[in-house]
Amino acid sequence: MLKIYQKVNPSTYPIEKDKDVFKQRMDFMKNLFLYRLSFPPKMFKNTTLLEFGTGTGENSLFYLLAGASCTFVEMNPLACRRAGKLFQEYTPELSKYRIVNESLFDFSSQESYDIVISLGVIHHTSNMEKAFELKSNYLKKGGFLVLGVGNVAGGFQRNLQRAIIYHFAKSEEDIVSFAEELFPEHLDRAEKFGGRERKAIIYDTYVNPKIDTPSITNILGWFLRNGLTMYSSWPPIIPAILGDAADRNPLQLEKFPNLMSIAEIVYLSHNEDDADALVEIEKETKMVIAPFKELVDLLSDVSPHRPVAFGDIIGKIDTFHSIGNEINPYALHINRLTDILNETKRIIESLQEGNIDSVKKCIKNTKELFKGSLGLGMNWYIGYKP
Repeated sequence: MLKIYQKVNPSTYPIEKDKDVFKQRMDFMKNLFLYRLSFPPKMFKNTTLLEFGTGTGENSLFYLLAGASCTFVEMNPLACRRAGKLFQEYTPELSKYRIVNESLFDFSSQESYDIVISLGVIHHTSNMEKAFELKSNYLKKGGFLVLGVGNVAGGFQRNLQRAIIYHFAKSEEDIVSFAEELFPEHLDRAEKFGGRERKAIIYDTYVNPKIDTPSITNILGWFLRNGLTMYSSWPPIIPAILGDAADRNPLQLEKFPNLMSIAEIVYLSHNEDDADALVEIEKETKMVIAPFKELVDLLSDVSPHRPVAFGDIIGKIDTFHSIGNEINPYALHINRLTDILNETKRIIESLQEGNIDSVKKCIKNTKELFKGSLGLGMNWYIGYKP
């Protein structure tokens, strides 16, 4: 894997050539932490931070600019050199950092840190659970562990692409060629929205020999065994059925791994932007929410001087019996999942025939599989060490 990343690094963005690209990177990091993970940039100020897998440093600049004193650990010497140049150019003179050219497994320090981070790293290692444990060992009490990692369900469609390509490819050059031949629409989309060069996308997604993604169940187990509690996640894994008051005993999500894993149905079948997917859910939900609100409003201001219209309440209750739809945000994804699995079966049957033209035809004719985002590529979690 190191050889592949030395040849084509997946984390490189031309921020020094384009101010807009630099702003996009910083806005991405700010939005991720502030609006998605409820961890505002000021949480980094005057902290000690350890990052594993810094890459070429474009995203890591955010931590320095937010005021953290950073130790950056990166196994690729070429990436270390580029990161060092970027840090010198973009961060204030008072910024404190050091770059360590080692792997996560070789790094050693007696120091504990306020924040320990790895984004898009441990699913490329030989032992994800050990990597997570090592990260946790460097965390202070009262500190936060940030994990960016692929999800096994979210990566299903990409891994299926890899399996199809590897079925025909005999060399690295073949992998690149078949990626272009079989999945040009995905590469077009990734290039447009991701901001990386096409070659970097191909090498990171297909040529890369090691992608072993965990499940939510795996991650919750790692949190539990390493004394961490879930602080936040994106996409959120907490279902909307929870309703205890804030003064009750804290809920340990780690004890309900199967319930939290319902979200993986969405991860696997996700193929469109949330704003687009929510339009249809909004229409269906309105059929229930509108009369529901009208019902509860009938009892919103009960007083001795305001008689309750009990007849109206009965009428609204009867309305619910005529509603055929339920509030089920998973319904769309469950239907989509069924289509994806059926289309996967047809493609595998074509693969077994060994005819690439037949496989290409199956891919072209899919309605859900390999469309849009192809599932969710990355998930983020923050754990707290009490």
